[in-house]
Amino acid sequence: MKKIILAFGFLLTLLPVSASACVNGPEGTDSNCEETEVVETEQPRFVAGTDLNTDGKRQSSSFFAATNIDDNSLITGPAFMAGNQLRLNGKYEYGFHAGNGVTINGTYDKDLFAAGNVVTVSEEAKVGRDVFIAGNVVTIRTNISGDLFVAANKLVLDNVEITGDVNVIVNIIEYKGEVKIGKTLTRNSNAKITGEAASLGKEETYVINDLSNNSMMALVATLFGIASKLVVMIIFMLIGKNFFKALVDLIGSATSNDMTKIVLIGLGLFIAVPLAAVALLFTVIGLPAALIALGGYAILMYLGSIVTAVYLNERFFKIKNGMIGALIGIVLLGVLSTAPYLGSLVSLIASVFGFGLMVRVLFWKN
Repeated sequence: MKKIILAFGFLLTLLPVSASACVNGPEGTDSNCEETEVVETEQPRFVAGTDLNTDGKRQSSSFFAATNIDDNSLITGPAFMAGNQLRLNGKYEYGFHAGNGVTINGTYDKDLFAAGNVVTVSEEAKVGRDVFIAGNVVTIRTNISGDLFVAANKLVLDNVEITGDVNVIVNIIEYKGEVKIGKTLTRNSNAKITGEAASLGKEETYVINDLSNNSMMALVATLFGIASKLVVMIIFMLIGKNFFKALVDLIGSATSNDMTKIVLIGLGLFIAVPLAAVALLFTVIGLPAALIALGGYAILMYLGSIVTAVYLNERFFKIKNGMIGALIGIVLLGVLSTAPYLGSLVSLIASVFGFGLMVRVLFWKN
């Protein structure tokens, strides 16, 4: 299951869109123009709205956030989509999608990651490598050349051939039509199998506690919590470019003595701010300041784990694309936070350490 969540985790950035125009004609050129050369222009890297209908060629990673998204873009890079209802019809390098209803009809050159209440991979969809999905009801209707990882209440395999391995944690597996799994199906032993017989290369089971609807919803809620932090991270990185540049510089030059100071700063503020705010609550004059302090404290503690994820990438992962590296860090921290007993401690340490880093960058640069 950790592999499923970790994989899902690889979690979200944004993109320039290309457009062409000679004058402002409907097809990108005007009938009076002598020039027919296409001129590329930089489009917003972050696209948000209520109902998005997007298309066009995009040359780097992108992020769309809206209530409803209907996308037909050609994206050379990771495509991050978040909303209520998603319909993905375009061509992408990687797909990272989260929503209530997610319908996937597009083509993915590499891997696909999705989370939602109802996730459907239609027969029109094509995935070059592996598929990672978490949801309530997950339906697969297209052949998969790589591996499939699913965490769901119900998984439906409908007339599909999966060349690689299938790893699932589910309550129900339903086979429809002709289903073939080329390698190994690994599932929890208490999963209920329904529908027609499937052709399996090999089947392995493992024992876990009974999966109730509440526990499955808790798993989905955890994944959505990770996804929401990814969204916040992207927005934070876009509006705080100078801050993150200074943060990366600090991490790169910090000594072990500096790291000790940062931990002490974070720990001190973690204890001192709530105590001071509570004291101010008992004074009429200090009440507004106390409320503001507590609000800011909560925000900084939430952002702390994002900053810690950046630190993990700069010190350990060393992924050149800092956004992707930080995404991996957030997913890793999210997975560790679910561990019994130690999960809460991991979350606290990540928030406190990140808190200290932020304060050091903002107020004690020298």
